[in-house]
Amino acid sequence: MKKNVFSTMAKYATSVTIALTIVACNTNPDESVDETKNKLHEDPARMELVLTEVNSAQSWEELSKTGKLVTSNTNANNEKQNTQTISYETQIGKGWVISPNSASKFVVSSTKQSTVDNKLLTVPVYTLAIKYYNNKGELMNYQFLTNGQDAIHQHFFQLPKNNPVIVNGKEDSTLKAENLIDYLYADTDFKDGSFIGSTNPIGLNGIIRFLVPKANYTLRVELFHGYIGKKDPRTQAFSPFYHPSPLMIQTGTWDVQVNIPIEVK
Repeated sequence: MKKNVFSTMAKYATSVTIALTIVACNTNPDESVDETKNKLHEDPARMELVLTEVNSAQSWEELSKTGKLVTSNTNANNEKQNTQTISYETQIGKGWVISPNSASKFVVSSTKQSTVDNKLLTVPVYTLAIKYYNNKGELMNYQFLTNGQDAIHQHFFQLPKNNPVIVNGKEDSTLKAENLIDYLYADTDFKDGSFIGSTNPIGLNGIIRFLVPKANYTLRVELFHGYIGKKDPRTQAFSPFYHPSPLMIQTGTWDVQVNIPIEVK
């Protein structure tokens, strides 16, 4: 009888050990998690990228400090007609595709530095607004700015693999995203409207300039969703717009990835 009791207790202890081992394994932070069940925002069903040409009354350096764009009088009356919009939507089995009746590419002018009244200006620059909509057609940008979501989301602008950069009709494999564009995060605080682009880059609003004339290429726009933040885990620094930290990528996922054809005059 005593032997049976000890045998039963041994089996029970073994079962508990196995159960605890399984629980311990399931709490491993390195194990994959279904983030779609833990997100505090909806998955976008449609997005718009709105690009507006602006004649800036500032230098790029001034813009970098304030994120506030001051336009010159020559552009004030023409801003509306210089706006281009590309729309994307999700389709089952295809992912993100260009919406019907949408523009298929952005056609832009390269930026030049000019001196007006002894002041160095950057002309033209472009504002880039990214708008997300849910499957009901409702604007949902606020969902990336509230409930702590601003601390784990950031847009990046890169060149996709196997997409050539053509300059003056010839392929140039030496150019990278940071050689082709300059981008400033121009986001503002959801509550008080203060500039947060340099301290909390998100990319729902930004300022962009195109550096290389007579160029054709594809720009990949990506929205990063971090599991534990959007800073490099090692350096605790934000990544530049053109190069998300490899370590950061390992601790997150991409909410959105779309390719935008660019033609620079």
